[in-house]
Amino acid sequence: MKYVLWVLTSVFLFPLFKLHAEETPSFKQLNSLFGINIFQDDSLWDDTDSDVADRLGWPMESRTTTQASFRYYPSSEYTVLDTQSYTAVLYSIEGKPTQLSLMFTNKGDYEEFINNDYPSKDQIGRFIDALDDEADEIEDRIKNVLGKSERGKLGKGKRLRERVDRWNWNGHAIMLSVQDEEYVAVRITTEEFADNAGKVARSSDDEIKEILENRVVRRENGDVVVSEIPMADQGPKGYCVPATWERYLRYLNIPADMYVLARAGSSGYGGGTILSVIAEAVEDI
Repeated sequence: MKYVLWVLTSVFLFPLFKLHAEETPSFKQLNSLFGINIFQDDSLWDDTDSDVADRLGWPMESRTTTQASFRYYPSSEYTVLDTQSYTAVLYSIEGKPTQLSLMFTNKGDYEEFINNDYPSKDQIGRFIDALDDEADEIEDRIKNVLGKSERGKLGKGKRLRERVDRWNWNGHAIMLSVQDEEYVAVRITTEEFADNAGKVARSSDDEIKEILENRVVRRENGDVVVSEIPMADQGPKGYCVPATWERYLRYLNIPADMYVLARAGSSGYGGGTILSVIAEAVEDI
């Protein structure tokens, strides 16, 4: 009789336990997971970019009439997902957030590579070990709250495409990007952007021509100024080329990330990019 009651109890209560286990986490749980106040409710996309940046404490990097970025190079005490974050960026269009990018251990910002063009094998080994360990730890922390991930891709072209682990939450795609011997990053975008693998709608040559012509300002004193060029602060590392390419692509309304571009351009430890390689990589976009 006891066995029958146990079986009946299991049959009726197990679905309830399962339902409870699969409940969607609240935005407060997501903030607790990340350790920073990203969300004020269930949707980031209807906030203003300045409100998001203010509650995160990330300073404005640049603002044009159509887009803005807020980039933070924090101290070593600043942690996200219980891990040191080297760079944190919020991108927006028309005053609304479009993407958060959080960079963790990476080839450019790693302390032992700053101002070190020729790191030793031991230094490189420590970097690779730190990257691998960190990737596993971050994945486990996200899994504990959001469950199992799905595999996906982000970006176009052989050199710019990333394989990612993806979790969906209330219209947000949370993606963990682990690139061997390069970086560990977490990006938050709209589900639609992630579904399209980060691709944006194509613009005709005439549309681009009109946009670029309107950005040329001719002043009465004869000066000719090219306006609306966004800023991308390369920080302490030697990423002047990838940062410049990010500015150029965003100037053309193409989403870009200097770390992805550095990987595409075969940037060395701490910096140093092959210009011809990065130029070839961006032709696909």
